[in-house]
Amino acid sequence: MSTMNDITLELIHKDLEFVKKELMEIKKHMVDIDSILTEDDYKALQEYLIEKSEGRLTSHEVLKKSWDCDVKYLLFQPLEKISKES
Repeated sequence: MSTMNDITLELIHKDLEFVKKELMEIKKHMVDIDSILTEDDYKALQEYLIEKSEGRLTSHEVLKKSWDCDVKYLLFQPLEKISKES
């Protein structure tokens, strides 16, 4: 003779097994969107490779120095002078 507790545990176990199977099916069909190259991504990658092979890339150190200089310039210039140069 089964009790209410046994039936509840059986149902919970069946439901859990069903959820596990569904989850495994979902995992099979999942795709990491970051692993897919769009046409634009592919073109950008090709441009990068060409620029790299031609030595036309700018290092982050040079960019940072340039940015730091621009910020210091902007911080210490009168607003009128900056707006006239733009």
